[in-house]
Order: sequence, then C-alpha cells, then structure tokens
Amino acid sequence: MSARSVVTWLQVIMAASILAAAAAPASAQSCRGAVDSLNFGVINLALGTAYNTTGSLHVTCRGTPGATVRVCQNIGAGSSGAAPGGDPRHLTNGINQLNYNIYQNAGHSTVCGSYTGPNSALQIDVPINASGTGAASAQLYAQVAANQIGLPASIYTSSFAGGEASITYDYATAGSCAAIGAAHETSTPFTVSANDATTCTISTTALNFGNIPSTVSPTSATATLTAQCSLGTAYSISLNSGLNGVTSPMQRAMQNGAYLLSYNLYQDAGHSQVWGETVGTDVSTGHTGTGSAQSITVFGLIPVQTTPAIGTYHDIVIVTVTY
Repeated sequence: MSARSVVTWLQVIMAASILAAAAAPASAQSCRGAVDSLNFGVINLALGTAYNTTGSLHVTCRGTPGATVRVCQNIGAGSSGAAPGGDPRHLTNGINQLNYNIYQNAGHSTVCGSYTGPNSALQIDVPINASGTGAASAQLYAQVAANQIGLPASIYTSSFAGGEASITYDYATAGSCAAIGAAHETSTPFTVSANDATTCTISTTALNFGNIPSTVSPTSATATLTAQCSLGTAYSISLNSGLNGVTSPMQRAMQNGAYLLSYNLYQDAGHSQVWGETVGTDVSTGHTGTGSAQSITVFGLIPVQTTPAIGTYHDIVIVTVTY
C-alpha cells in the first residue's frame, strides 16, 4: 500500500508539471515602434480653413509563433501642451498657440490618448508568424483647427518624447490597452509642425460714377479694397495708371472708343492725395494685417472738363499689395 501511494503521488506531480510546461509561452514578446513626424507643411491661417495631414505608427515584434501581440501607441500632450481633456493639443511659437489634434480615425472624431488618459491609446495587433516575428502599421490623422485667423505667421511646433510618446504591449490575451497599461513601455519620439507663411490677399469692388449729365461740375464716387493679411504683417497698396497710355496717375482717363474722360483716384475724401504706384510718393502705406479682412476706401473724382461724347466710359486699374 505504501508503494502504491508513493507511485500515485509521483504521477500527480508529474502530470501537473507537464501541464505547467505546456501552458508557458515558448518566448517572451518584444516590440519596437516608430512614428512618422506629422508635418502640415505650409498653411494659410488667414483663410480660416482646417488643415490635415497623416503619419503612421510602424511596429515590429518578436514572440511565440501563432500568438498575437497587442501594441498600444500612447500619446500625451506634447511639449506645447493641451487643453483639459486633451482636446485640443497645441503647437506653439513663443506665446502663440495654434490648436490642433491627433486622431485615430479619418473623421477626426477619436482623439489619440494614453494609458494615463484622458483619451484611449491607439491599439494595433501584431500577428506573430512561424518564424516568431511580426510587423504592422496603423495610420494617425492630424488636423489644425479652422478659424484661427488671429495668429501671426510663424512656424509652430510640438515635440513628443519619453512618456509623451511610447508604445506599451503584451500578448493580446492580456486584454485591452487599458489593461496592458504601462507594460514594456518603449519610447517612440516624433514631432508635429506647421508653417503659417506670411500671406496677403486683396479684392475690390467696381468704382462706378453712375450716369452723369455733364462734366461742368466734379463727380465723385468710391470703391472698396478688401485686404486680408497675416496678423502683424506690414503691407502697402499701389494702383497703376490704367489702360489708356498714361505715364502718371495724374493722367488717368476712361475711354469710350476714340473719346477720353479724365478722372483720378485718391487716398482721401478730400481728393488731395493721389493714389499711385511710386514708392515713397503716392503708394498707400502704414497698413498692418490683423488676419481678418480689412476694408480700405478708394476715392474717385471726375474733375471739371469739357463734356465728351455721350457713351459708356471705362478703365481698368491694377491693384497691387506688397508685404
């Protein structure tokens, strides 16, 4: 009886040892990750539109053949910080903050976060092949928010390193990224940048003197130039002398066939400061962009002169903004 008891006891221990050996993984998992830098390139905040760019997380892993390694890309606020709740993140130049964020989907609705919160990490599963290796990629989507016209033109950046950008990972059997937490944390540094170049745009309404019975007395009218330049940008506006062969803005004329009607354009309502294109003499200066549209009035005057033939007179003046 004693011999049987000993044999039975040994059989139980051996069976348990075999089961434990079968349950243990053949090798521990290990992963490396890299994130593409997110570069928005040259943008124009004065337009008030959103700007998008993409990058990818690239992962390579080693582990048990046939298993799946779950990799979690964790992204913090970055060197330029973020609003409470992680949305938006910021790109900065000095004290100026440009709002943007990094998303898990093309619709820009799911913010990339971290196991520390407040948003969830990007999850990517890596199947391990028969050789014990695997690789996978996942796309990141970034967007500069619209309607930030009040910022100065500059290069805006944020950097992610150390705990601000890392992968954590474990076999998929460990559960979700929240469950994996900080396991095997490995840094995946990257940068985000956008270049808001200095820009100016300009448009104008027509200057229409309307119907006038004669030119025995002066006739005035106005037009509006609309300039939109980056915040803090100094700019000037010049008007050329028109189409009718003149060499000076003092000789502007509208034309109707063989007939000419003299007129001029001024920077002031008193018609004392001619508006031309000679720097330092008659160009309109002293303007500074706000990022928003700015309206500037052009004052037109038809002076007293011999009344020409009846008809429609016109001219085309080129408007140039220099910044």
